[in-house]
Amino acid sequence: MADRPSDRTRTVTLPDGRNIFLSDPPLLTSADVTGAHASLTEGQWVLNVDVTSEGAKRIQLFSEQNVGRTMAFVVDGQVLRTPRVQDPIVGRGILVGGFGQAEAERLAKAFNAGCRQ
Repeated sequence: MADRPSDRTRTVTLPDGRNIFLSDPPLLTSADVTGAHASLTEGQWVLNVDVTSEGAKRIQLFSEQNVGRTMAFVVDGQVLRTPRVQDPIVGRGILVGGFGQAEAERLAKAFNAGCRQ
């Protein structure tokens, strides 16, 4: 997410009425996703998204430079979550939490249907 609008952002209105500014182009796209699955982690359902090595490099560099800032998790043009980067994201997977079981499983299925195999 960007702090303010620019020629490299687009404005999205969240369900609560707040506007956020998304950077364009996105950090990752569906072409970067290699698979996904839902799991119960620390008492909550999460979506585990696996990415290509190139996608992993981009997300690691971004997260190293943006600890404490907010990023947007967007699927099919809809902002699902706006988590704060707590630590650099390393490895080839991203964990997005706070879903119900059915929603986490639905998202994993949707990701897997659109992933490169």
